[in-house]
Amino acid sequence: MLLVAMNLVSLPASAATGADGNAMQAALKEIGTDLKEATDCEKDLLGYDNFKKDKSDGVTICLNNIPKDEPDAY
Repeated sequence: MLLVAMNLVSLPASAATGADGNAMQAALKEIGTDLKEATDCEKDLLGYDNFKKDKSDGVTICLNNIPKDEPDAY
């Protein structure tokens, strides 16, 4: 299951926008990955993995770096 999540997270940034982004989020939630949203990420960072062995499996999505008016820019 973790390999599936890792493969989804490593998609090109352009695939993680709009409908594709929603599908990726749904797939991650379906396999038990905890999703968090952040609005204070470093410039150009779209997201990161929060995996801690034997403790948690999560992904943070950086909303502040995805332009609301042009989400496909990435």
